[in-house]
Amino acid sequence: MRPLILDPLFRSIRTLTGVGPKSVPNFERLTGGERILDLLRHKPIDCIHRGDIRPLAEINKEGIAT
Repeated sequence: MRPLILDPLFRSIRTLTGVGPKSVPNFERLTGGERILDLLRHKPIDCIHRGDIRPLAEINKEGIAT
């Protein structure tokens, strides 16, 4: 049996403030589960570095421009 202090981690994502019925399926698909613990264990797939600011003429067409 798990300690009671961990119970909130096993609640549904739906209990979080700001998470509505439209966004719940997206979170479930992204995290592979519906618990808050699943959301906390989710790791990003990629990272975009936004520190390199260049003029529009110098941007590579194949890369990501933000």
